[in-house]
Amino acid sequence: GSIEDKLSNFSLEKGTIKEEIKRISPELEKLRDAVEKRNKQLRTLEKRINEITDRIYKDFSKSVGVANIREYEENRLKDAQNVAEERLNLSSQLSKLKYQLEYEQNRDMNSRIQELESSVSALENDLKHVQNKESEAKLAAEKATEEINQLKDEAKGIL
Repeated sequence: GSIEDKLSNFSLEKGTIKEEIKRISPELEKLRDAVEKRNKQLRTLEKRINEITDRIYKDFSKSVGVANIREYEENRLKDAQNVAEERLNLSSQLSKLKYQLEYEQNRDMNSRIQELESSVSALENDLKHVQNKESEAKLAAEKATEEINQLKDEAKGIL
C-alpha cells in the first residue's frame, strides 16, 4: 500500500481510461455526423414541405394579402388571441361595473335606511318628549283639580 503502488495504479487506470476514450471517440464522431446528416435532411424536407404548401396556397395567400399560408395562420392565431384578450378585458370590465352598480345600489339602500332610521329615532324622541309633556300636564291637571276640590271643601266649610 505504498505511495508508489498507488501512483502506478493511478497511471494504469489513466492509461485504461485513455484507451477507452480512443476507442469511443470514432464512434462518437460517427454518431455526431449521423445526427448532423439527419438534421440536414429534416431541414431539407421542411423546406420542401413549406415550398409545396406555399405553392398550394399561393392564390389563397395572395387573395388574403399575406406572403404565405404560415403568415396567414400566425395572423389568425394572433387575431384569435387578441379577440380572446379583448373579450376577457370586456368581461372583467363588465364584472367591475356590475360589482360597482351593486355596491352603489346597496350604498343607496343603506343611506336610505340610515335616513329612515334617523327619522324614526327623531320621531321616537319627539314622541317621548310629547309623552313627558302629557304626563306633566296630567300631573298639573290632577294637582289643579285637587287644589280646586280643596278650595271647594274649604269654601263649603266657610259657608
